[in-house]
Amino acid sequence: MPVDIRAVLHRVVDDVFDRSIFRREEDDREAPSAYRLRLSSARTLDDQERHASLAASYEWFEFHVSDLDVGTRRFDYGDDETEKEAELRNLAYIARAYLQGEGRVT
Repeated sequence: MPVDIRAVLHRVVDDVFDRSIFRREEDDREAPSAYRLRLSSARTLDDQERHASLAASYEWFEFHVSDLDVGTRRFDYGDDETEKEAELRNLAYIARAYLQGEGRVT
């Protein structure tokens, strides 16, 4: 049975982010087989609103910081849903830290 990557993306985002993070699903014109969630924070400790996105396709996952136009992409060509979810969850933790104003992006 194929992995429902959209369901995996939504499950991870629901688990990792609380309701203070605004989510909006968008069509990914550059990758029509991918699903993208735009994420926006309330103002952080440094009084900034932050914006990022998580995207998932069957073969890759992406975290992108919209504010800085930087990001990273991870690849997983396997069929194991648990492994795909773990890869995406790792990126979601990085996104959460950025949106909460933790750490620095260099």
